[in-house]
Amino acid sequence: MYSFHMPLFMLLSGYLFFHSRYSNFLDHIKKKASRLLVPYVIISSLFFLPRVLLNNFTV
Repeated sequence: MYSFHMPLFMLLSGYLFFHSRYSNFLDHIKKKASRLLVPYVIISSLFFLPRVLLNNFTV
């Protein structure tokens, strides 16, 4: 019983929440991408650059 009703509830509630809050899907995706990808790239580069530069000192 729960394997059908709970996923259906989550799908419908997410669908209705999205349409009540956002009118343009493409603008929503652009905002989400900028909010998530910019910090990811910055933090990844902060951890990647020292690793590459200090690679010669590892055994």
